[in-house]
Amino acid sequence: MEEENKKILEEKREVARKKIYSLAFEIFIIFGLPAALALVLGKMLDLSRGSQLALLLPAFVLSWVAFFHKFKKISGEIKELNQKIKENKSDEFFPDQK
Repeated sequence: MEEENKKILEEKREVARKKIYSLAFEIFIIFGLPAALALVLGKMLDLSRGSQLALLLPAFVLSWVAFFHKFKKISGEIKELNQKIKENKSDEFFPDQK
């Protein structure tokens, strides 16, 4: 039973790690989309170069906020699963200490 729990937890950890790799594509969307929208909006409104850059600043800040929120969420999942695996291992090696 404990071996099955360990296996399940390790599989969940691997799924969480794979989320980090899929984050590479999401990073492109998180940073690229707001920047592209700011530039297109600047062109559509026929703004000067300085005004276009002023539109990029909020896009840049929002992108970083979204990125760190996503990273913190995935990192928290991995830490939680690592802790559960660690607890499962200590129970396996010291079953009489429950």
